[in-house]
Amino acid sequence: MILEKNFKYWWERGMQWDAYKELLDNLMLEGKTTGEQQSEELLTYAKMNLQRMKRIDKSFKEDEQFRIFLGGFQGKIKVLAITEGWCGDASQSVPVVANIAKNHADKLELKVILRDEDTELIDQFLTNGGRSIPKFIFLGENNQLLGNWGPRPKVLQEIFIEMKKNNLPFDELSEKLHSWYGKDKARTIQSELMELIKSFNL
Repeated sequence: MILEKNFKYWWERGMQWDAYKELLDNLMLEGKTTGEQQSEELLTYAKMNLQRMKRIDKSFKEDEQFRIFLGGFQGKIKVLAITEGWCGDASQSVPVVANIAKNHADKLELKVILRDEDTELIDQFLTNGGRSIPKFIFLGENNQLLGNWGPRPKVLQEIFIEMKKNNLPFDELSEKLHSWYGKDKARTIQSELMELIKSFNL
């Protein structure tokens, strides 16, 4: 992996979670979302995503097993979330990671990077050749790369690939994805993140 800019650069460039939410709210007041591309369709997605994010911020419940694991975890991890305001999957997972980081501020710190402001970072973490988001980049205290996760839980990614193969219309595909997230209540995201963090051997 060759990055012209090191991970320290990207970390320093990242936004705090509250600043990111404020940015989305302010853009929405202007009838906009993040990125250069603007359309009624993207704005509709962005509005729904804001509602999802706020709902998750209020209702998120941390898995007890994950809470105990992080409580005993020795080390500090920085998490860079590559996202955009119009991304549906991001609205389901980024607030989850943000709330986990809030609950365990001594172990995890989250910052947000907009994918399209500079695509050099996402281009090092492509999914099947595409710039799929969200993508979470995990860094050590010295900004060394530990691993990455995303754009969605493994089982849901398999469902997504199958639906794409069957040429399911986007609206129907999106509805099924968000229905899955709603039923799962972030349990799978937390389980996969726990296994990933265990693999870091910090």
